[in-house]
Amino acid sequence: MDRITQSMLDAFQNDLSLNYNDSALLFEYFSNYCVVNTIYGTNDFDLDEITTGKGTQGIDGIAIIVNQKIINSIEDIDLLISLNQSISVKFLLIQTKTSTSFDNTEISNLFTFSRIYFSDDTSIFCTPEMQKFIELKDYIFSKGNKLKKNPELILYYVTLGTWCDDSNLNASVLVGKENLMRTNLFSKMVDYLKKALIYGLLL
Repeated sequence: MDRITQSMLDAFQNDLSLNYNDSALLFEYFSNYCVVNTIYGTNDFDLDEITTGKGTQGIDGIAIIVNQKIINSIEDIDLLISLNQSISVKFLLIQTKTSTSFDNTEISNLFTFSRIYFSDDTSIFCTPEMQKFIELKDYIFSKGNKLKKNPELILYYVTLGTWCDDSNLNASVLVGKENLMRTNLFSKMVDYLKKALIYGLLL
């Protein structure tokens, strides 16, 4: 890890009083914080509420934003429906790697496990955190008549590498996006492949 990124990571750990000795895990939290802060527009959220748990394949962070609020329970969704009669939804999924290059397999894994998350058979995921996200996802889709439109899907792959517009990587991204859009679950899908993070902002 380069010295500038390490200094930002140290500042992040100190500011939030995080006691983690695992640098890879800390970088996951840092990435989740920066990405969600960028999309959500504020740092008013609990880091533990957007992590998928140790051992979850392909996805390190998830934030579900309903009517511009991060939701963490079915009660949150029901309250927003009762207040607004309808809901707009964004699913934000994040994968983080400390490697210094973009890995075709890891990028493909993000799309593969994202597709599994939105499928009917999610038995591959076993952490309590993922069970919560699955429950919330399923409940949102069960309220299809309350959706203003199909949810938006935003994918972030965060690494310390430099994106070089490699044709093989582009092909993997294109196939992954097409497979997800074929589910007909989303009104819009955006993928972000990023090199590095500034504290609170994405370059």
